[in-house]
Amino acid sequence: MKRDSQRREAWRDLCAGLREDDGIDPRRRGRADDDNKPNEARVAGRLCRQVQRAIQLALQGCADAVLRDLFVSDVQPAPDLSRLQVTVAVQATDRKTFEAHAAALSRAHGLLRSQVARAISRKRTPELLFVLEPEAPGAPGTPGTEVRP
Repeated sequence: MKRDSQRREAWRDLCAGLREDDGIDPRRRGRADDDNKPNEARVAGRLCRQVQRAIQLALQGCADAVLRDLFVSDVQPAPDLSRLQVTVAVQATDRKTFEAHAAALSRAHGLLRSQVARAISRKRTPELLFVLEPEAPGAPGTPGTEVRP
């Protein structure tokens, strides 16, 4: 009996005051608050690379020669993984060619998104926001021109 009463007293002492780890799941004890951040960054990077590869392959396989001239230079989450900003470099020699590339990319928006949906393994396909940039500095066209579907 003495042992039981000693245990109860020890438990009462533990339960008497609040400590910094009270209410925390023991499996999560010792982890930082931002423990999931590296994992989220890794998942975002992998998704962006998959999308970049899928769009580049889709552009290369297009029948339209204007679309085959485009190069996907970067894909970034904007602001999260439900929407991705796709930066596309174009070799335009004049303003009219730059606008023709923007119009062709706008027409192919649905096709490119469906190709992305096939290539990635996610429940929902992210929205794609295309940004056209001239490949060479000082080339015609407005840097960072957003293309709307």
